[in-house]
Amino acid sequence: MPLAAPGGAQDAERLADLLQQLCATYPTGDGAVVASVEIQHQTGARYRVEVQAGHLERLASLIKDQLTTKRPE
Repeated sequence: MPLAAPGGAQDAERLADLLQQLCATYPTGDGAVVASVEIQHQTGARYRVEVQAGHLERLASLIKDQLTTKRPE
């Protein structure tokens, strides 16, 4: 029986995978990579995703919207 992944390890890998899928499926602008997003789990596992300018804008917008609508009480 395989051991369970440490807390959050699968979530970190899933987030990186979904971001990679988004970037591969929906290129923006001229397709030039402008930055890398790295997700590092406490186990030391690292996931790096290269992103384009439009992806950065969209991610920033999503986070800003979430912060605006989900403020702690």
